[in-house]
Amino acid sequence: MTSPGSPTPTESPTPSPSESPSPTESPTPTGSDTPDPTASPSDAPTLSPPESPSPPASATPAPSADPALPDTGTGSGGVAMLAGALLIGLGALLLLGTRRPRPQD
Repeated sequence: MTSPGSPTPTESPTPSPSESPSPTESPTPTGSDTPDPTASPSDAPTLSPPESPSPPASATPAPSADPALPDTGTGSGGVAMLAGALLIGLGALLLLGTRRPRPQD
């Protein structure tokens, strides 16, 4: 005899969610395995040499168009100015926060 909670031979037990195969275990390819449909073959880099001969690439940047300005090669002057302004502002806030007059008793 079977217990009252177990299924009878005519009933098929329903699989629990942990027994069902997950979508990652399926043999069919998912969207991540296929190439990007928006990419066209013309977007892919080609290994053929350029048509016009170009000078070899160097690690130093090209000189500035204005000969009066020195070429530092950084190109991030705006970022450096913003960082400097933030440091000055933080310093001013620290000075204002720590230089409070003490109350006279």
